[in-house]
Amino acid sequence: MSDVAAAGGLTHVAKPARTIIRHINEKGQETAFAFVDINKVMKGKAKDLTLMEGDVVMIPSSTLETYLQAMATTGITSSVMILGRL
Repeated sequence: MSDVAAAGGLTHVAKPARTIIRHINEKGQETAFAFVDINKVMKGKAKDLTLMEGDVVMIPSSTLETYLQAMATTGITSSVMILGRL
């Protein structure tokens, strides 16, 4: 999916196996959707889809990865506050 690369690639919390592609027509109505495993596409094990005008690609984040990132950020912020009060 060269379009994913052009958009900046995947984040470290992305869950590419659960990618959804939705097609929205000019009236704003969803007319089609597909579930795609971007991992398989990038490895050449699945067909690379050609996106068209009106297609929306949604790559969800991994709940666990998002939680761990939030906990790490909170821990760093808390440490800075504690050190700042000494």
